[in-house]
Amino acid sequence: MQRRLVLAIVVLLVTMVFFGANIAVPVFTTVIEPAVTIYGNLTKDIRDLNNIWLYTDENGKNVTLDYQRNGNITFTVDKIKWVDAFINESVQGTLTVSSNAEGSAQYLTDADGIPYILITVRNTSDITGGIGARLDDTCSITFDKDSYVFIVAEICYAEPPTPYVYFALKLIDMGGEDHVLEFQFLNVSGTNDITLVNSGIDNDNKEDDVQVKVFNVSVGEPFVYQRKITDIFSEAGLSTEIVKCEKVVYGANFVGSPYSASDNEVKTLFKAALISEKQIKINNIAVTSRQITIDSDSISINREIEKVADASIPFVYSVPYEKAFDDKNRKIDYDFEFLLPDGCELSFSSVKLNFTVPSGTVESLWINGQDYLDKISNKDPGTDVTLLSSVSAGTQYIVNCKVKYSEEEYYEIAMSIKLAWWSPRSWIDKLLAILLAIVNFFGGIGATYIKRLRTRIRTP
Repeated sequence: MQRRLVLAIVVLLVTMVFFGANIAVPVFTTVIEPAVTIYGNLTKDIRDLNNIWLYTDENGKNVTLDYQRNGNITFTVDKIKWVDAFINESVQGTLTVSSNAEGSAQYLTDADGIPYILITVRNTSDITGGIGARLDDTCSITFDKDSYVFIVAEICYAEPPTPYVYFALKLIDMGGEDHVLEFQFLNVSGTNDITLVNSGIDNDNKEDDVQVKVFNVSVGEPFVYQRKITDIFSEAGLSTEIVKCEKVVYGANFVGSPYSASDNEVKTLFKAALISEKQIKINNIAVTSRQITIDSDSISINREIEKVADASIPFVYSVPYEKAFDDKNRKIDYDFEFLLPDGCELSFSSVKLNFTVPSGTVESLWINGQDYLDKISNKDPGTDVTLLSSVSAGTQYIVNCKVKYSEEEYYEIAMSIKLAWWSPRSWIDKLLAILLAIVNFFGGIGATYIKRLRTRIRTP
């Protein structure tokens, strides 16, 4: 009678599976399998803003790393290669150098493939005042009252104590009057200010030009400046609507006294100097500082770029594995294999290897032929243990471990195929497990018989 009741319930459950009933299958075990996880930091160029893991290998093939982000993406604005980074990138304009000085203007490309304009000035005799070199380029850009000036520049070299980056725009208002918007980014202490001046660059002798002074600029540290042009003029007390840019000026200067010959030189470089029709934003945040931090798996920039160079991405990588079953002894042999790609576009740092202690008994644990079993002794299942604190790119790593499980744990792993008609042993075993739980709940009548059935089904 007991046997017939049990079989009837089994038939009922099987029928529900075949005819589409939704069955919630409970989990009766907390088995934990071993895992190998790699943590570290990856520095790479990002060309596809929607796929931060894409890179080009040594064979020119596009590859996407199977990693997950483990923290914020960080990079600097001076590492962005903009499309149309300059109002005018030509260095064939007019180069004006102070007396008793020599200077140059060059259009160059850095190690990341990012172009820049370099201005150099050096005094050739003793001087008692400041000197400078400036490159004047003509242009013809129309824009509206909502446009922004955007500058990424740097004092990259300076021997005198008071160097500064000089940048200017000759602008035309709606009435045809010209105005100069002049910037000085100074390596001295002070309070930023905006004033009306007569620059001497435009065609009149009026104090209708605007001078912006930004202090506390460090030598060797790129900086970013972005502001709406209309707001700058309004703060200076000049109410006019600017509609056109006719000239752009890049410069290097130093001031103070006295200076002796051959001892003084200033170099300034520009990574971007442009007028944007809208405020430039990265992931919807206005770009007003050099450092960018993004908590996202993608990057959005509302201006066209070619790439972000040297972005830093904390990552985690779950190493896939193969396993071999020993049904007789309830043992599983796990093989984990991985290699961090050693490509010129990728740079890894602070990489470590963690091992997750499994259920059961770990009988052996090897990494590239070295025994690490003692590293996990007396560790509870689920504990993460750092086995390698330094993992090198270009090196093949093989992690092998053998685990002996209890009967319940072993068969839970061995038959962890999704409940479905094409895996009869799996779903029958799970149905019997459900039935066993029900029978035990009602006093255990028929439990012994169900256990025998499960043993018979589990035997290959």
